[in-house]
Amino acid sequence: RILHAVSHKSNFKYSQGQNILLAPFLLCMNEVDAFHSYHRLSVEMVPTYWMEQSSKNPEKSKSYLGVNAACRIADKILRVVDPNLHKALMANYKEKINPISPTERWFHTQFTFRHMQTLSLCTKPLEQVVLLLDVVFAMGIQYHVLIYVAQLMSLREKLMQKGTKLMD
Repeated sequence: RILHAVSHKSNFKYSQGQNILLAPFLLCMNEVDAFHSYHRLSVEMVPTYWMEQSSKNPEKSKSYLGVNAACRIADKILRVVDPNLHKALMANYKEKINPISPTERWFHTQFTFRHMQTLSLCTKPLEQVVLLLDVVFAMGIQYHVLIYVAQLMSLREKLMQKGTKLMD
């Protein structure tokens, strides 16, 4: 109901993953407060994050402008703070690449994107994620990119092993 109400109130287009963003609000507050908080986040604080840039040519339309930018930033940060982990992640997933798309794009599409799209709220357990959300709101919404990179670094040993499945 809340997602439907927000989309009608503000002409905000629903996109996949919005329910994950709404969940912590519903966990911590009543429905009316959750509606206003979610509306403020999605429509006022980061309105371009899930925005689609339309083009007359549908093949040149770009969806999720802010999400894709966050993926690129996360990649750049990881490449600087832990180049060995970055290199290992790209090498471990090279065999999954088709010849047309580069490794980084596959990795972002398959793994990083879902974390950036949901401000890393797709991580478990939800109770701990809600605590991280407090930090993100206090420091700035862009802070979730650093938290994601820190999560990758905390799993460094496991991720460095060839064949590690990131989607589990």
